[in-house]
Amino acid sequence: MIADLLWNAQTGRSQLHPVAMSVPEQMQYRHQFVEFGLECSGRLVSDTIRQTTTLQTSRVFGIKNGNRSEEWISCIEVLNT
Repeated sequence: MIADLLWNAQTGRSQLHPVAMSVPEQMQYRHQFVEFGLECSGRLVSDTIRQTTTLQTSRVFGIKNGNRSEEWISCIEVLNT
């Protein structure tokens, strides 16, 4: 997810707010993210094909193939390790 991290004074926590962008813009970022291990290259290939149709791209899964997703981490954390 490409998002703005904004402070919510009511909850006392930061919250991610997704940034709206076109599919071509989104795909450009995702190609760059593969290099950092932040994007699944297989999923990127399938979404590259999906974008030529009316099928949805960049779907977020909570559970896929019986595996539960882990807690989201920011790319800043990944890049700084």
